[in-house]
Amino acid sequence: MDSDGNCLFRSLSDQLYHDFGDNHGEIRSEICDYLDAHEEDFSVFLILDEEDKDDEDYAPDFESYVYNMRQDGDWGGNVELVAAARLYR
Repeated sequence: MDSDGNCLFRSLSDQLYHDFGDNHGEIRSEICDYLDAHEEDFSVFLILDEEDKDDEDYAPDFESYVYNMRQDGDWGGNVELVAAARLYR
């Protein structure tokens, strides 16, 4: 998978649909929808403190984090992988 910020979602798409990652946008959207619906489960893993702006997981609030994650090329990580595992079982 190309390391373009969509690689996690491309990899999941390939494993779920055997499509070489072509449906990565759909996968990203579904995972972000899952995050939105389960904020209480995932917000605890994000650094939302103003003092920690330089941390890679920083977001001013959960809604902003998910909004940013919906953008093509935004790197997915641990939070998204856990969401995918729960969503797709």
